[in-house]
Amino acid sequence: MEETHEPVDVLVVDDVPENLLELETLLEAQNRNLILVESGEEALDALADHDVATVVLDVHLPGMSGFDVAEHMRSNARTQHVPILFVTAVKQQPHHVFVGYEIGAVDYLFRPFDPHVLRSKVGILCDLWMQRHLIEQKNAQLEQQFAEIKTLRGLIAVCAVCHRIRDEQGLWERCMSYVARHTEAEFTHAICESCAEEVYPDE
Repeated sequence: MEETHEPVDVLVVDDVPENLLELETLLEAQNRNLILVESGEEALDALADHDVATVVLDVHLPGMSGFDVAEHMRSNARTQHVPILFVTAVKQQPHHVFVGYEIGAVDYLFRPFDPHVLRSKVGILCDLWMQRHLIEQKNAQLEQQFAEIKTLRGLIAVCAVCHRIRDEQGLWERCMSYVARHTEAEFTHAICESCAEEVYPDE
């Protein structure tokens, strides 16, 4: 299994088109796919279709607020661990900030924010997402290899006359075919001394 490096999805939610454009310009990066939506309902639809590394989420949205989106995410096993970065232009009371952290925010930024700070935070979360997926790929690869090794452990039925092996379906096949099918081994052909004497008795 080869490692894949697919673009990392980042969901950006803001109902103000100018803010959305600003965030898009700020967060654009190689190997990153920005999903831009303008409402909480659209955000939940996007989360149903994409495995995102993080959500940059405006607190004040028409209809479903950013807090509502976060609560829906935390109640869903598929999205409950997705990091949320809250962004707002309104200076709120400390209680509102605490609410944001209580429902799973990793940070709470007020406009005007330092663009380097937001870019750095999103970059770190994307890197963590990529590392986690690479580890998952490695684990899947190891599990496959262990399964192949396990297949060749224990008793293997071998015919005493033709030396064929009986496979899992009860069919008899050549030893070389069986090993090639269950492992990554490669073969090179040679001839042993005893067979050489029988095949080439005059040489």
